[in-house]
Amino acid sequence: MNILKTFLKSIAATAVVAGLFKGAETLGEKYGVTAKITVSENGKIEVAKGFFSSGARDGVQRVISESKITSGWIERRNDGQIVFSDAFPPSMHQRLRNIIQNA
Repeated sequence: MNILKTFLKSIAATAVVAGLFKGAETLGEKYGVTAKITVSENGKIEVAKGFFSSGARDGVQRVISESKITSGWIERRNDGQIVFSDAFPPSMHQRLRNIIQNA
């Protein structure tokens, strides 16, 4: 009887762990990064992941050149959110979002 209880507890624990992994996988799908732009030391941008239209790339490059940013990144996530590294001042975020979303 003890062997059966131990076996059932083991199965239950395995199911819980599997559920936790599935939950983490679902969060990764929701908040994962679909596209990323990085800024090099010379202020040039590079698409490190995914796709940004040429209009979006040109517009972001223009804003970065004007502001003299020399590092940082911009991510577009699976949920549509656009996130900026600390190198980008908050006053710049909405302008860059508009460029990326409307280009």
